[in-house]
Amino acid sequence: MKHIHLILVVTLGLSSHVMANGLFGEAQTNLEAGTVTCSDSGIPAETSLDGLSAEVTKTKCEIVNEQNTCSSKKSIDLDKRKIFLDSLVALDGAYQSSNGNLNIRKANPLPADQNPERKHNMETDIEAQIPGAFNALKYTGEIQPSSQAPYQPVLRTYNDYRTFRSGQSLKVMSNYHQYLKRSGNDKDFEKYQEEFADDYMAFEAEKECQRGVSVGLSPSIASLPAQMEKDAGFSKCEENESVFRQKYARSKDTIEQYFKDEYGGANGLTRGQSCDSKVEIRRMTVVAHETPSCAGRFEQLFSDNEWDMNTSALSSDPEYTKFKECVEKMQADGLKLNNVAISASSSQLNNTGRAGQQFCAKGFLELSTARAESARNLMVSNFAFPSESFSAPHVRGSNGNGSSGECPYEEINGREVLKSEYRNGGAARAELDDAKFVRVTVSFEPKVTPVNNRKSCYQAQIYCTRLNFRCNEWSKDSKDTSWGIRQAYKRKREAQAAGQ
Repeated sequence: MKHIHLILVVTLGLSSHVMANGLFGEAQTNLEAGTVTCSDSGIPAETSLDGLSAEVTKTKCEIVNEQNTCSSKKSIDLDKRKIFLDSLVALDGAYQSSNGNLNIRKANPLPADQNPERKHNMETDIEAQIPGAFNALKYTGEIQPSSQAPYQPVLRTYNDYRTFRSGQSLKVMSNYHQYLKRSGNDKDFEKYQEEFADDYMAFEAEKECQRGVSVGLSPSIASLPAQMEKDAGFSKCEENESVFRQKYARSKDTIEQYFKDEYGGANGLTRGQSCDSKVEIRRMTVVAHETPSCAGRFEQLFSDNEWDMNTSALSSDPEYTKFKECVEKMQADGLKLNNVAISASSSQLNNTGRAGQQFCAKGFLELSTARAESARNLMVSNFAFPSESFSAPHVRGSNGNGSSGECPYEEINGREVLKSEYRNGGAARAELDDAKFVRVTVSFEPKVTPVNNRKSCYQAQIYCTRLNFRCNEWSKDSKDTSWGIRQAYKRKREAQAAGQ
C-alpha cells in the first residue's frame, strides 16, 4: 500500500516557481508550464499536475478499496463474530454465577468475610468469567472502547456485586433471559445466543453506537388477523362482551391453534417476540393514540453507479406518488412535522462508471452518503422541510462501510471474481438490488383521539415481550423498538429461500 504526502508552498506575486518538499524529495514546480520535476521518487522525473492529481487519487482509491474488499474479509468477520459469541457466553456465565451468589446470600446473609462459601464464589466464579467477557463488556458499554484487557472489577463485598449486577452488561443478559422465559425458552440460551449476538452486532454497526448498546424489554400484544376475525364472525369492533365470548367459544380450537402455530414457544421468536401460551379476551380502547408518518422508497430513482436522483421520473413513479400524497395529506390536516429520517445503502458490487471515478470502486460510504443527500434535497425542494427537522442520515448499511448484504465476490488466485450466483440472471442477483436502498420516513407529532370518539372493543389476544435495542448515547435515532422483529423476519425469509 502506498502513502503519498505532498506539501506545496506557494508565494503569490513573488515567483511562478515554488519548491515542493515531501515524499518526492526536492521538486521544482513550474506553475505556468503545469509540470512537476521530481527526483528520488516513484513518479516520472517530469509529471503534469493533472497526472500528479491522478496519481494521488489512485493511491487514495487503493487504500479505500483494500479497506472494503469483502472477498478476503469473511474469515475476519467470522473471527469477530466468534470472539463476541465466546465473550457473550462468558458474560452469561458471570450473570448466572452472580445469581448463584445471591441465592447463597439469601440462605446465609452473613457478610462475605464471615461466610467462606460466599467468599469463595465471589472471588473465583465471577472473576473467572469476567476476563473472557471483555469484548462483550465493551459492546454493552460497561467499559470504555479504549480499555485494554485484562479487565477485572472489584468484587469482594455484596455492595460490589449489587453495583456490578446493576451495570449495563448484566442488564443485557438479565433482559435477554427474561425475554426467553416468557415463551418457555429460557433454558435454551445457547440455542439462541448466535441470533442474539448477530442482532446485537448488526444494530451497533447500523446505528454507529459509540458507547455500547443496551437492551430493554417492552410489552406487545398479538391479535388475530382480520381474515380470521371475519371467519369467526367477529364484527370489526365487537363492543358487547357476551356476544364476543359466544362467537369465540364456537371457534376456540381454531383460534388457539393459530396462536400456538404462529406465536407459541420458539415460533414466536421467529417473529421477534416471546409470547405467553394463554389466549385471553380483553377489552381494548382503539384509536386512542396515533403517530402519523409517511414512508417512501426511492432507490428505484437512482441508476446504478449514479447518485443524482432521476427527478424527471418522479411524476410517473408509484412509490413517490404514494409518499407525496401521504405527506400532503398530513400537511393539509395541519399536523406538525416532527422528524425526517433518511437511510441509504449500496450493495457490495463494485462501483464503476461515474461512481467508480468519483468515489473509488469500493467507496460505498461515499456513494450512499451522496444518494442520501440527493434525497434530502428533494425533501427540501418539494416539501419545504426545514433543515432542523432532519436527523443524521444512516448511511453505513448493515456492513458498516456504506454497504449492505452479502459479499458477491470470491478470491481466486489473488483476484476478486464475481460469484456465479450474483451475475446477471444468477439466483442471488436480486439480493444485490435489495441491498441498494434509499428510504425516507417522515414522522409528525402524535395526536390523541378525543375521549368521546374512542371505542372499546373486545379481542382475543396473547401477551408478548420484545427486545428494544438502543445506543447508550441518546439521540432521536438511537432507539429502535422494531429491530429485533425486523431481524427475525429477515432470518425467516432467508430460511424460506434456502428451503429450510
